[in-house]
Amino acid sequence: MDAVTKTKILASSFWRQFFTAIGGAHFLPYVWLHQTKIYLYLALGVSLGSWAITLAGGEGAYRWVMV
Repeated sequence: MDAVTKTKILASSFWRQFFTAIGGAHFLPYVWLHQTKIYLYLALGVSLGSWAITLAGGEGAYRWVMV
């Protein structure tokens, strides 16, 4: 069972925040691979931006988060 599914089952109120963090964090290996900082900024922007939209929008935020 993957981490997102486990989080959705065990802590259903936090799974959206967890999913947005994973969505942004998948860019982090590219920082090392391509030796450029743009992927670091992209990872932070996607994670924090999606997290802010999720917090502000509540249940309807999933439509606004670009995943």
